[in-house]
Amino acid sequence: MDLGVDAMGGRERLVTLTSVRLQAIGHTLLVEQSYRQDPFIAAYARTDAVLDLANGRLRTDAKSTWPQSDAGQSESRVTLIVGPEGGVHHAKEGDSLCGLAELLAARQLLELGPLAFCSMQAMQQTCTMKRQI
Repeated sequence: MDLGVDAMGGRERLVTLTSVRLQAIGHTLLVEQSYRQDPFIAAYARTDAVLDLANGRLRTDAKSTWPQSDAGQSESRVTLIVGPEGGVHHAKEGDSLCGLAELLAARQLLELGPLAFCSMQAMQQTCTMKRQI
């Protein structure tokens, strides 16, 4: 873990972070949903998430594509915004409150911060090593 923290500039630099950005691309094969062997039902996703650690906010922009869907229904876009006041989904169809599970998960991410997360990982490794002894 220390090598990873050092590669990111050291503990001193991680503590000063005010925001973290994550960009991800996903590919899902729904194997259990197909009675046939191959090709399986596929889905693709692109996510751009920003954790604003200084102000306790999260914004996640997600775009999903289901190529086997009906015409005009294969793509969806949704933005999740969570702050101290609550959370909301912004979509083409309108806005809706986010679920309690999403709200709690976002708040946990914001509370951890980058260094606390690294410390938790180190503690977990120590506990695992103690169990093996």
